[in-house]
Amino acid sequence: DAIGLYTPSGVLVDSVVFGSQGDDQSHGCWPDGGSVSFAMSPPTPGSSNLVYVGYMIPIPDPSNDVYRVEANDDLLGTNWILIDVITSENDILTFTDSNAASLPERFYRLLVE
Repeated sequence: DAIGLYTPSGVLVDSVVFGSQGDDQSHGCWPDGGSVSFAMSPPTPGSSNLVYVGYMIPIPDPSNDVYRVEANDDLLGTNWILIDVITSENDILTFTDSNAASLPERFYRLLVE
């Protein structure tokens, strides 16, 4: 499908082409006004568009440990930023990072609290 935004005189201002979507799904340009369309998850009606990148990390021995998920844009850097704190309730840890889509690469580490 496609959607277009036109001036009152019929001049095309912007358009987006997208594939099939299920219920409660949306796509938007990110960053706002950008030229690339992404799935918005969660949808962001009436707000600035956000792109969350989700990760699933298998852990071998789930035992309700608490993990700090930290990120850094430079593997050799020392400026690790807290992304989330997760309790391991099963053998997969999941988290999202709203900044990851805008970066060419990002590194993560898990620390047991």
